[in-house]
Amino acid sequence: MAYYLSKKNKRRISIAYIVIFGLFALYTYNRYIDLQKSLVQSQIQHIISDYKFYSKVHVSKSQKDILIDNPEYINNDELVDEHAKSTPLFIDKKDKQEPRYNLTIKFFKKYERHNIDIENKIAKLASKEYEYSFKDDYIELFGVVYDEGYVNIVKQFKNLSFIKETLSNTISIIGITALLNILIFFYLLTLFDEHEENKKEMLSEYEQLSIDAQAIAMTDSLTGASTRIKFNQDLVVLLELASRFKEQTFSFMILDIDNFKRVNDTHGHDYGDEVLKRVAQCVQHNIRKTDYFYRWGGEEFVLLMPMSNLQKSLVYAQKLREKISSLKFEKIEQITCSFGLVEYKAEDNEMSITKRADELLYLAKNNGKNRVEHE
Repeated sequence: MAYYLSKKNKRRISIAYIVIFGLFALYTYNRYIDLQKSLVQSQIQHIISDYKFYSKVHVSKSQKDILIDNPEYINNDELVDEHAKSTPLFIDKKDKQEPRYNLTIKFFKKYERHNIDIENKIAKLASKEYEYSFKDDYIELFGVVYDEGYVNIVKQFKNLSFIKETLSNTISIIGITALLNILIFFYLLTLFDEHEENKKEMLSEYEQLSIDAQAIAMTDSLTGASTRIKFNQDLVVLLELASRFKEQTFSFMILDIDNFKRVNDTHGHDYGDEVLKRVAQCVQHNIRKTDYFYRWGGEEFVLLMPMSNLQKSLVYAQKLREKISSLKFEKIEQITCSFGLVEYKAEDNEMSITKRADELLYLAKNNGKNRVEHE
């Protein structure tokens, strides 16, 4: 059946077509803008996560390879490499893996002279921890690395332009016919939905990988104690609380296994590891739920005891010393530990309180070992 289209009807159809076309074009443009914003926010979160991860690893590298006992990684560099491989930094394209961006990290020491660009960035930070800027083809973050200096992180993007190209081609095609525009509309709607789902999956995987990497960095694989990275974070919190509230005092204790080198030299490192585990377990089983226990390095351990003054902590330290000395071993007669114990003082910072406890530990060693020295 043939239908006669009057000029009025043609005008109505044209107007309807223009309206549909305009709404579709507007919808496509809005989705394009939303996608750009989403990508910007996603990359901002990624570079902030990279910055925080770098800060933790940088601190650990300045110490004694605290992750050396983890059987999955030979050293901290290998941990960083694994972090880079396991996060969503790669996309599949024609059966090849191509990097989505190049990552450049540069560290600047705090008390050195730098060029005018770096000095300006340092001045802009003021009291902020970090500052970032997002450009068309890269994102840059400049931030503080504890009290040691500053880090500049730049990510150069490579393959994100395919989304813009797809949308541009789509907008060109929708001018051919109204029917083709509608078909493309539904195609792009499905494509966008799939992209959103893929993005959610990638973000979920990234978050889980970040949690796993943090767990590795925060827990000593041999003894189960927290690592020095975790200690640095917790000590800052306790110092801040104690400086603000008098009742929030805390005690700081370092303990070191006496004559541990002799154990390793006589019975081997495997047996030495067993001794470390037994001592760590003894401490963990005899501390309060509110106390924090860390492996300081080698045969040294650290305890942070919130809401505990020197007098109370001294009684506890003596009991702990006796518990360790009463442990039974097959190949050795006895294991003892020396202790250095201090209480927070108003002028203390991370370095001063650690130094005082360490000096008392050496005093305990010089005074015969298997003893607690305190202020």
